[in-house]
Amino acid sequence: MKVYIVGVGPGREDYLTGYARKIISEADLVIATGRLYEGLFHVNDNTVCKKIEDIADSVAEARGTFSTTAVLVSGDCSFYSGARRLRDRLALLGITDVQNVSGISSLQYLTSAIGTSYEDAKTISVHGREGSIVPYVCYNHKVFSLTGGVVKAHTLIRQLVKAGLEDVVVTVGENLSSPRERIVTGLARELRRNIFTDLSLVFVQNENFVQSSRPVRDKELRRGATPMTKYPIRTLAVSLLDVRPTDTVLDIGAGTGSVSIALARAACEGWVYSVEREAAAIALLEENRKRLGAFNVSVIKATAPAGIRNLPPVDKVFIGGSLGRLGEIVEVVSKKNPRVEFVISAVTLETLAAAIEVFKHDGRAFEIFHLATAEAERLGNFTMMKGMNPVYLIHGRNHVG
Repeated sequence: MKVYIVGVGPGREDYLTGYARKIISEADLVIATGRLYEGLFHVNDNTVCKKIEDIADSVAEARGTFSTTAVLVSGDCSFYSGARRLRDRLALLGITDVQNVSGISSLQYLTSAIGTSYEDAKTISVHGREGSIVPYVCYNHKVFSLTGGVVKAHTLIRQLVKAGLEDVVVTVGENLSSPRERIVTGLARELRRNIFTDLSLVFVQNENFVQSSRPVRDKELRRGATPMTKYPIRTLAVSLLDVRPTDTVLDIGAGTGSVSIALARAACEGWVYSVEREAAAIALLEENRKRLGAFNVSVIKATAPAGIRNLPPVDKVFIGGSLGRLGEIVEVVSKKNPRVEFVISAVTLETLAAAIEVFKHDGRAFEIFHLATAEAERLGNFTMMKGMNPVYLIHGRNHVG
């Protein structure tokens, strides 16, 4: 039996491609879920309505009875579709003669309706899962997201406003192609009180997005009297942590936020929790994160470990200040994720010794780097190298053995 998985666009017959219509009309059996069945059952009299979880078994039952079966999926079967899971399920049932038939995706439909392009858009889906759109909007000009279930379109809009991205332009497409279609465009703060249905899509345009690969230079940061981890140090620290785009990261003793912002750009699809106890430093941290577009940084006024006990598990940790509680901090974080990596910054031999002892006690492999850097400074017609305070970086990687 030949099985076609047919992308039917937004679900109305007008938006079927010619090839999709041919496959559907000529199939011996057509299987569709409720919404697609209602919109397209008349294309072929042999169309049946099934729950999504029953489709694979229904196809298997049709073996030996029908030569061709068409399964209808919304949008394009190659764009955040259930087609891949269906193919995997059919393969387990011994059905391998399966062909995808492309359809019009919701992204194509919506961007065409509002007259914009999508080749430079970041596409994500929070349909049926937890998630935040904020990191993507920070570092991309355009972001498109499917929604539904726990996270709806208005959930994403309120995330943007809460993070400080209230002036980005948001378009929501609801019930596309149906008689109840609604397409709304406005600033995030203007749309934050709206309520949208499950069948909604979000398209965000941020003219002030930041290139995530761009380094954070010292001159870009406001620092006042608050100590700041300088550019060469934080660059090596972020590199040692090998921060991945989707990582969740913790910065303890964040100061001006110089490391937090560098970490946020590296974790450009993830989140950074920035912990600081001094009010003056927090004010600078908030100012710097907003000025430099690091809206995927959550500032927490607290001391560690007390202030981090209720945080979710993290992947990477930078510790710039621990108030002598390194061991407790490492223990609290490691309990939630034993594979977490640390970089500890030490300017005194006592902190260096404490870090070594903590990692030995925790059974971690570690490496130590000593940095003595200098920066050129003009003095009249001459240039003099001005030395920075030497710093130790202790990288705790993984448990020995």
